[in-house]
Amino acid sequence: MIYNISVRSAASGQLQQAYEWYESQQAGLGVGFLDAFHQILDLIQQQPFIYRIRYGNNVRGALMGNFPYLVYYRIDEHTVNVLAIFNTWQDPERLEL
Repeated sequence: MIYNISVRSAASGQLQQAYEWYESQQAGLGVGFLDAFHQILDLIQQQPFIYRIRYGNNVRGALMGNFPYLVYYRIDEHTVNVLAIFNTWQDPERLEL
């Protein structure tokens, strides 16, 4: 079964902010970041239970390949809800789910 994907607006903002930062560091690096994000989305859309629960309320986290980011999501019936795109170098207390 393929699940629907829904990205919370806060997560979209985090994704955009990370893209802009990587792109400012090196042309094309932001595009690589977005590619890594979409690869994770493709995987969790097909196999959402592949990653373990990291927080209460069944929030799972998927590491984004070569980038120090976790995609936090929750599965609700037939939808994967992306809650946050979080830089693992940040203080975990800043994570808002």
